[in-house]
Amino acid sequence: MPQKERRIGSEEQSRCNRNRWLLATAILLTLVGILILSAVVVLYTRSLNSNDDYGDTDEYLRKLVRQINDNSSSTWTAVAAAGVASDRACIHTNGTFRASFSEEDILGCCEVCGNCYGGDPLKALAYWVKQGLVTGGRDGCRPYSFDISCGVPCSPQTFFDAEKSRTCIRRCQNIYYQNRYEDDKHFASLAYSVYPRGMTISDSNAEKMERAKVPTIVGHFNATANPPLTLEQVREVRSQDLVLIHLLVA
Repeated sequence: MPQKERRIGSEEQSRCNRNRWLLATAILLTLVGILILSAVVVLYTRSLNSNDDYGDTDEYLRKLVRQINDNSSSTWTAVAAAGVASDRACIHTNGTFRASFSEEDILGCCEVCGNCYGGDPLKALAYWVKQGLVTGGRDGCRPYSFDISCGVPCSPQTFFDAEKSRTCIRRCQNIYYQNRYEDDKHFASLAYSVYPRGMTISDSNAEKMERAKVPTIVGHFNATANPPLTLEQVREVRSQDLVLIHLLVA
């Protein structure tokens, strides 16, 4: 009987030792995983910081101020999306791409992006990925259709009346001789939204600080002639980026 008890005790001791070894291994692997993930996040953060460079920001911002469009409050989706796309293109090329993308191309040729009655900026950036955007501004391929001569600001009815007759025009304005419409298309690799982040908005003289949720729409510019990613590849990259961004935000 004592021999049997010793054997049982020995087996229990071996089982305990094995469990301790497995626990130690699991803890070690977890620590290694955390270190690897931390390194990935650090490298990703550094890559964001190194790429977000406008170059000569003064010149870029002065150009933007000179071409602020007069648009209705519901057209902001196209205007904002074109602005985001233009900024990303400028950042991606380290300031060598200074053109503005066309809001008119989004409003007229993207069937799901919206119009003067409202829309979705993420769909507009998805249109940039799939169909591409031409240059806009006053001297680009497809300039904004409302000139400052309509008044400051234009009457809201002006926009809604024009919306009834808006069509997709796939040709550049006559003074734009650099490219044909099809050749002036620029494409993005990816467009996605980030869950609204909390941020503090305060005034130096204000006693209270308010909290706001700011949704972020992100586009990745690609200088190639054709969209380089399939829809499945876009989904895969998007999910990976969202995981990293979630870690950074958290």
